[in-house]
Amino acid sequence: MGISASGASDNLAMRIGNLMVGNPENTTVIEMTLTGDTVLFHSNAFIALAGSKFKIDLDDKPFPFWAGTYISAGQVLTIGPTLNGARCYLCVRGGLQVKNIINSTSTHLTSGVGGLNGRILKKGDRIAFGNMDKVIQPIKSMKNYPYTDITTVRVTKGLQWDWFDNQNRK
Repeated sequence: MGISASGASDNLAMRIGNLMVGNPENTTVIEMTLTGDTVLFHSNAFIALAGSKFKIDLDDKPFPFWAGTYISAGQVLTIGPTLNGARCYLCVRGGLQVKNIINSTSTHLTSGVGGLNGRILKKGDRIAFGNMDKVIQPIKSMKNYPYTDITTVRVTKGLQWDWFDNQNRK
């Protein structure tokens, strides 16, 4: 018996997002898959969104992606569906204060542990930020972030190569 490996699906995006807000690379974040959420900030925060591009608004105005930005208490961040890719990470300076289980703050849904009460976040949940004074110098933005609309897939001919016609081999 044990718990399977878990954590950020896009580890690079999570790490870069954390660096943009001045956190150590493996600081706890919120991972969203295919669709986002609405977040009301009850205190001031310095945040960044990283990963696949999602539709994002702050108080109904477009919000920058791949950039550290200050948020004031009372502001509402709306993270809509993905525009490309699958995962988006909400990174907050100081990290998110959730229970650490077996040296991880990841939520493991199957076993119901980690994260916030071992479950998916739901309306009304509140998560405290960590100490925002103990941070490193942030990378304020990533204008040339590591994702593009063009993906190169490398192919190695295998036993099934003959199953594909010439058009599908290109």
